[in-house]
Amino acid sequence: MGDRRRWLRYVIRGGPGEWRAEPADPQDPEQASGELWERARPLVAVSHPWGSGDPGRSLSYGRLPDGTGLLCSAGTVREGGTEQRRVDALHLPEGDEGLRDVWPIDAWRSRGWETAADAEVPPPEGEFTHETLVAFAREHRDRVAPFLADVRKLFEDRAGRQIVLVEAEQETVARWIALACASLSDEYARALTFVTRTAQPYEAPQQILGIGPEAEFDREDAELLQHLYRVHDGLGGTGSPPADDMWAKAMAWRWTEGTPPRRPEKGEPFGLDGPLAEGELPSPDNDMWQALADAPEEHPELVRMLTRHARELPLPVGDEPPPVDGLDRLDALIRIRARIADEVPAAELRPFTAELARRRLAWACRGDLPLDRRVLTGLPLDDAARRALYQEFVGAVEDAMHGRLSGTKGPWADAFDLGLHLGGDESPLAREGAKGITEALISQHEELAGPAVEVLERLDSPVVDRLTLQRLAARAAEDARVLPWVVGSPAAGRWLRSRNLSEVPLPVRVAVRAADLRATPERPEGAELFVALARALGPGGRIADAATLNEVWAAAAMPHGQLDPAQAPRLLEACPARLFVETGRGPLFGTWLNRPPEFSRTLLDFATAVRGDPQLPPLGRDMAELLATTAELTVGAVDVARAVARTEVLWPSVGPLQSHVEQAVLTVFARALADADLTAQGARGAYRFLTQETREELLRPYGEAVQARYGTDERLRALAREPQRVASLFLTWHPRTPGDRPEWRAVAETLLHNILGAAVQRMYERDVALATSWVYQCEPREKEAWAQWSYQRRGR
Repeated sequence: MGDRRRWLRYVIRGGPGEWRAEPADPQDPEQASGELWERARPLVAVSHPWGSGDPGRSLSYGRLPDGTGLLCSAGTVREGGTEQRRVDALHLPEGDEGLRDVWPIDAWRSRGWETAADAEVPPPEGEFTHETLVAFAREHRDRVAPFLADVRKLFEDRAGRQIVLVEAEQETVARWIALACASLSDEYARALTFVTRTAQPYEAPQQILGIGPEAEFDREDAELLQHLYRVHDGLGGTGSPPADDMWAKAMAWRWTEGTPPRRPEKGEPFGLDGPLAEGELPSPDNDMWQALADAPEEHPELVRMLTRHARELPLPVGDEPPPVDGLDRLDALIRIRARIADEVPAAELRPFTAELARRRLAWACRGDLPLDRRVLTGLPLDDAARRALYQEFVGAVEDAMHGRLSGTKGPWADAFDLGLHLGGDESPLAREGAKGITEALISQHEELAGPAVEVLERLDSPVVDRLTLQRLAARAAEDARVLPWVVGSPAAGRWLRSRNLSEVPLPVRVAVRAADLRATPERPEGAELFVALARALGPGGRIADAATLNEVWAAAAMPHGQLDPAQAPRLLEACPARLFVETGRGPLFGTWLNRPPEFSRTLLDFATAVRGDPQLPPLGRDMAELLATTAELTVGAVDVARAVARTEVLWPSVGPLQSHVEQAVLTVFARALADADLTAQGARGAYRFLTQETREELLRPYGEAVQARYGTDERLRALAREPQRVASLFLTWHPRTPGDRPEWRAVAETLLHNILGAAVQRMYERDVALATSWVYQCEPREKEAWAQWSYQRRGR
């Protein structure tokens, strides 16, 4: 019995405050004492209109404690000449599921209540069409959103309060309920409980309660209005404070606009997908958008809904006619985005923004919009979105760039600008664009170079500038005529000079500087230009690396043969010698190396750098070795004995040296010999070189060096305190050996008398004894000579 539908009929007896439901046929044992009849009595007793001032037939739907449903129609009937207040109740043991094809409110004023014999829900009479509900919503437009907001709370808020509809007519209440059902998901519409008119609102358990003006309900009680019920007063009363709800506002807009919303079938039952899922959206100027933007909790659903709308916009295809109003609808969505962008975070708007951009680009590729960056105005994209759009539309951009570059406003430049915006400066398109710009710059036609510069200045992209300059340098390596023409071009030359030259490729930098220097009154060329470029380009006014040397050498048109010896020192002041050697240009200095106009530190440094260069001829190698050895001797990098040994081998091969070079070299050796201990082991070659050399160029500076070292009283006293040094000098200057030249003896006697004699006179006895010991250790045969000579000098 409990698993089938059943008709239950009651009569209502009593009066206000004492209403009770009794079986319509008390003779029926099942009605009189059946369990179902007893459980349904309390709900039936409060679900009727009597006592409310409107005895017309009412409709209610409620649930019994066990979850089964009870659909009731209450009205006055006449039987046997007697009027009865009767309630026809259909018990639905399957609960709301028993209303799969209809909603409870559909049974309003159905004739099926009078004719139905089977336990079926009375069929609807078509009372609540969309047209009817639209007209009703427009008539009550200010009340629709607050009412639907409270309907939502009935299902979302476990503490959702009952809704009390105060209306003069039950018809109005029924339409409010129908409007609610038409706005809800089918599941919620079937589950909504209500009574269109009750005289006992405090006892009625349904979610929506319809009452009239005579109901015992205090419509001005603040506690009741604000905390116990949600009252919607259609008779001029205060009612409860309206709730603010975006879903309800969107639903209300749909109804009042005359485009009933699509009822959600699955997913979020109160998401914006319901009211705003399809069809026209509110205009961008509608205040609803601002309200949605001001509600952070609505942002995710709002963006999902708008993104879906954007994705559903038809795209233009090929040469087919464009979709009607397609661009207008797209622009409306863009304006909506702008309306909400200040409140909705950019990160949340990303999918919507990207879809709008995709649509705009599709229209631009078709030709309905310009294919340039302006097509994305107002649509800020993150890197991921730009990359995705680049992959999708790069083909169209490349097609637009196949034409001739024609200035900042031409399609080539516009498309390139858009491609850079989407793909970034590091994209393949950036390289292709730089290639096109470079070819225009080197075309030797100002009508092409000028627009190319306009594009560069408009883009103002450091990476495109860099790529263009790099390609320009590469093309210059292929054709030496490229850079001079570009630098000389009014437009291209101006653009190049506006760059930070320290950051441009070296060939370009050198070409610009060379052109600028040639334009000065001095008009330098050759070595003069080389030096001027070095000063302009190198740190500290000198060339610092081989690459720069190569470029400057070429720009100055330096010769490939031997350099003018007079120019060599200036070149070496502008560039380190090692770089000339490193770049294979050492041999070009051969004439200067072999016959230098002057002896200088520059000459010695160059010889040191070029020493051992296999490209030098034998004479050059020997000369370099001789001068490099001399350079080492000046700084003590080689001992004098080894230096003399090398020189004695080299001297014959280099031939007679220029007098100034010979004098300078021998002076260096003389000074080194003056500082050396020629009695030390291994120094015999140096001693022999000194004592048997007849050239004044060696002996004279030797004597001068000794005199400079010891020739003052203070220095003589210091020498007197060095007995070992005194002994060494005596053994160098006093002995007479076979092969000694008279010139040497003259110098030695002078030094022996003037320097060593003066020092011995200042020695203490102890130091003289030590010197004697040193002489004996080094040369025993000279001990007596030393003793006699030192005695005489000391006046003993």
